[in-house]
Amino acid sequence: MIARTLPRARLLLALPLLLAGCQAPAPAIPRSPVGQPASSPPSTMPIEAPTATPAQTSVPLPDGHPARSAFIVGAEGAPPCGIASDGVTVWIADFRRSRLVAIDAASDTVVARHIVNGGPCGLAFLDGALFSAERTSKFLFKRDAGSLDEVGEPVLGGGTIWDVEAGAGAVWFVDRGNGELVKIDPATNAAVARLELGGEISGLAVAANAVWVAVEGTDETVRVDPLTVSVVTRIATGDQPIWVAATDELAWVTHADGSAVLVDGATNQERVRLDLGGQPGEPAIVGDTVWIPNQEGGTLTEVGLTDGVIGRTLEIGPGVAQVVHAAGSLWVSGHTDGWVWRVDP
Repeated sequence: MIARTLPRARLLLALPLLLAGCQAPAPAIPRSPVGQPASSPPSTMPIEAPTATPAQTSVPLPDGHPARSAFIVGAEGAPPCGIASDGVTVWIADFRRSRLVAIDAASDTVVARHIVNGGPCGLAFLDGALFSAERTSKFLFKRDAGSLDEVGEPVLGGGTIWDVEAGAGAVWFVDRGNGELVKIDPATNAAVARLELGGEISGLAVAANAVWVAVEGTDETVRVDPLTVSVVTRIATGDQPIWVAATDELAWVTHADGSAVLVDGATNQERVRLDLGGQPGEPAIVGDTVWIPNQEGGTLTEVGLTDGVIGRTLEIGPGVAQVVHAAGSLWVSGHTDGWVWRVDP
């Protein structure tokens, strides 16, 4: 799951969050996804030493802030890029420093800062392993979730690996440069299927009965059968779909034009469209609510899962772009100043 930041009229950031392979946008119609690092660190960039000890706890927040705790993971201009969790530990990709940061959710304590290959971004957890897009997001590494040591050989993405998700008994990533959805066998970390979807691909979400893929280059959200890895349908959801969150019954898709669209999984048709403005990021579904971050305003908005009714809007902090639900909280990354906030929904 999941740095970036640029003001935009239709302009999307490059990612992390900028990442999973940040591509340089074309001057006329920029198409760099919101939530990835704006630029990839050069391979010769020295790895910065950690600025805090592994025992660092959360940092103080001002009175009245909606978050219960916060951590400074990245740095200004070098935001956290991806978040994953097993429900107990939360892992965050520190893109610019080439580190994976582990936070113990029970104690709100950073328990590890592990140096990895260059530019970690998209992250997913499955069956005791952490799958991390690294080497500036060209390779998918399988790592032991406890030690964070490499397991086996990495798999190469033909272009740039952007989003990484786990579900339906597999690990999935989008190869943004090649316009492919790739299915990975979690036991071997080997690609077992590649599906060309055309156009630049951004985020994806995996349910038991569907893999939903935001194809930014064609302005479509594509539903894929996870067993046959074949296209079920293509849905024109709006201008530059970027991120997706899904259940077995529905999918929410955020777009570069500031909209969020609810797709009915039974009919594969649009049910609700919201104009949120700004730069909606990667949402998270918790119970009967979908939480949608917005980079432009630094906010987190509560929306009814099935009816699209807008509830609370929380002011979190600069560049809010990704949300993951873990250990009863929302973990929200800020792709401007390198912060991660923990919010109780």
